[in-house]
Amino acid sequence: MSEGPDVPQLALLNVEYSNAEPETYLLPLAIAFGQRARDLRSRWPEHVIAEVTSSVRNGDGDGILYDAVVDPDFLNALLGIIERRRRHRTSAGELLPGATQAFHQLGDGGADSPLEPRVLKVEQSNSSIVYGDRFILKLFRCIEGGLNPDLEIGRFLTSHSLFSHVPPVAGWIDYGFGRGEHRNLAILQGFVPNEGDAWQFTRAELGRFLETAATSSNPPPSTEKTLVELLELPEPDPIAAEMAGHYLDSARLMGKRVAELHLALASTADDPDFAIEPYSTLYQRSTYQSMHNLLSRVIRKLSSAASIVPKDLREQAQQIASHQRNIAVPFDAFLRCRMSIVRMRIHGDLHLGQLLYTGKDFAIIDFEGEPARPLSERRLKRAALRDVAGMLRSFHYAALTSTIEQLRTGALGKFDFVSMKPWADLWRTWSSWAFLKGYLEAAGAAPFIPKSRDELGILLDAFVMDKAVYELGYELDNRPDWLLIPLLGISQLLGLENSNTQKLIAPQSGIHESPRP
Repeated sequence: MSEGPDVPQLALLNVEYSNAEPETYLLPLAIAFGQRARDLRSRWPEHVIAEVTSSVRNGDGDGILYDAVVDPDFLNALLGIIERRRRHRTSAGELLPGATQAFHQLGDGGADSPLEPRVLKVEQSNSSIVYGDRFILKLFRCIEGGLNPDLEIGRFLTSHSLFSHVPPVAGWIDYGFGRGEHRNLAILQGFVPNEGDAWQFTRAELGRFLETAATSSNPPPSTEKTLVELLELPEPDPIAAEMAGHYLDSARLMGKRVAELHLALASTADDPDFAIEPYSTLYQRSTYQSMHNLLSRVIRKLSSAASIVPKDLREQAQQIASHQRNIAVPFDAFLRCRMSIVRMRIHGDLHLGQLLYTGKDFAIIDFEGEPARPLSERRLKRAALRDVAGMLRSFHYAALTSTIEQLRTGALGKFDFVSMKPWADLWRTWSSWAFLKGYLEAAGAAPFIPKSRDELGILLDAFVMDKAVYELGYELDNRPDWLLIPLLGISQLLGLENSNTQKLIAPQSGIHESPRP
């Protein structure tokens, strides 16, 4: 960005693998000595990369090489690059900043609202920096060629003013090199004041629900009806309404906001990247084949990577692996279904962690798509119901993780997982019902909504199962201790009774309060 030994520099690191495609990572680097180095080592130990020694400096002693994302000067420089739209040439390429009208609208806060940067300490694959109460900058760490859908969809929604429940895009920084190839390094958006995300909000509501459930002397009512069949009911189950009525209203509002997002994304025919397209038979067969291919890869990996699977989950993993044919049944029904829906741009990785809770409403964030998929695939037009399936799976994640966590902390007294799981299922069922009710009511007769309930059921069954299989592969690759959730999810979707469920809920398992992938 600038010259000089003490000035932070942006480094692009190429990482090659023996069994995977190479990746490029962005790493801001800086060097500090003396008291500055000691302060950084104390406050940000995880950002220290290496110890360094300088023969030039006098009295400063040894220093450190560190990740400059915690350097306020570096962070202010990033904001300044966007504000001035000033290009910076390097030996290999060029930094290409851009800004929208929203930058000046949001940045005109006056001296009473300084844009002091602070790094968010949250678990994620990128780095997020908040400037005062007006901007948030996402610095992408894994850099891919092509247009990032987070920036693309954000700019589309911002420029068309179609949906107000997303943070407006204020600017960005690209890196250009070679023959006009660009890679997105950062996106700057308006900061949405919030009380956390919908995952945290949901976990808090679930905690209260489960504590109340533990005082009940009778088990909750169960239903043999599918979620789509339950849509015919005008009101939720009375016990669910009494114990979780406030959250059901929130889930319904989430569904409404997701439908409004989809209506906005499907609203234009002028932009070929966002215009809706028919769900052709060819694309239907291609989707079916992708579902089967993913299932085969995940089951093969699950079967061959027994050492990665926690010991207390191996029997459950083997059971799921043996039911590959049954898992594929919803995919076969999907292939036989006559489609009435369209393909369109969607969020692509929607779950409770992607909605911010503002205290009264919800805002939708992070349009990057599923992290395990390549960038080009994340920009494809898909069925809007894939986002709905992601939310339904997220309700399942929340219900199970909350129940497990409450049991391990002793918050539910003498109760065990077997006795509390029906209550978790009650909450998941009616939260999903409320979300889907809100979604369908707001979407109306939109072209991305199936024309019949039979078609709706077939598509949701296929997409929910496909999402659960994706989660199984994701957890196997990244968080094996979390395999319990997709394993139980697939078991439930298959209608399998697991006699070993109780011993799976072991105190040493590593499930914690982070959101799902």
